[in-house]
Amino acid sequence: MIAGMLAAFAVVLAVALGPILVGRTWVEERPGLGLFAWHMTMATVLASAAAGALIAAHDVWEPLAVFGFRADAELLHHQYTGTSSANHGWNLVLLVVVACIVRLGWSLLSQYRDRRRDAAMLRSGITGIAQQGSFGSPIDVTYVDLAEATAFCIPGKRPLIVVSRLAASTLSARELQAVVAHEREHLRSRHASRLAFAQGLTRAFPAWGLARKYRDAVTLLHEMQADDAAAASTDDRTVVSALLALSGPSSGARPAMAAGSAAIRGRRLLERRRRGTPIARLSAAIILTTALIPAVIAVGPGIGIANSGHSMDGRAEVVAPQHP
Repeated sequence: MIAGMLAAFAVVLAVALGPILVGRTWVEERPGLGLFAWHMTMATVLASAAAGALIAAHDVWEPLAVFGFRADAELLHHQYTGTSSANHGWNLVLLVVVACIVRLGWSLLSQYRDRRRDAAMLRSGITGIAQQGSFGSPIDVTYVDLAEATAFCIPGKRPLIVVSRLAASTLSARELQAVVAHEREHLRSRHASRLAFAQGLTRAFPAWGLARKYRDAVTLLHEMQADDAAAASTDDRTVVSALLALSGPSSGARPAMAAGSAAIRGRRLLERRRRGTPIARLSAAIILTTALIPAVIAVGPGIGIANSGHSMDGRAEVVAPQHP
């Protein structure tokens, strides 16, 4: 059955193939492609499972497929089930998946709502502004009195980069430039929104190991992508020295630049090889090709019998008997 093939593909990709395709070495060497690989892998797993459940629910799928492919219903049923013993019990599969989709949707809405609320609270709590500067960007850079050397950004309609006065006095001018470039990249690439999706997926399915790996990988790769933007603005060693200066304790409520992964990121900048582009691009191409497999499985049989059941004006075709 096509539904079984899609379900099996989703399981294989989630359990075995996915972790291989998003291998850590090349992903960290090219975080932009690494993020693409993770997003595509997770989207393919979810789409395969949802498509398999939809096709398994014959009472829902077959009327849609008959309309979409304009195909004969019996021939279409044979193409997608391979047997006439399918019964309405398969519709329960779709109900389970719909329940999972509703759960995921609610978790994502809650995650985005919490993110906006936290950003609003953080923005309103910033006091003691000393001065603002642009650093060549329309995004405001605000210096505030905090007990720690830290820097972070607040997304929103009017994004904000916050640097503590202690950090500003600790960092050199070039290090401060790297810090601002790092936070600017977070805002430019909308990392907060994309991380919220990964966190919402984990929140909906906390027992799903791949979802937890996805969330952790996205968190780290966002920081590495921002590090690369900062290094392009300055250089690798300047970013590393800024990380070391800001790697003290920081509040869990703020996405500080050096929170949690400073050692890994600093080692990457000092030791990274710039020869990984061909492997990274090849891996990304393989992942993109893999993402097309569920679509081929799902619609291939229908395309093969398209226009077999209806004429162009929507009436049933009448085929005259052939006589020798």
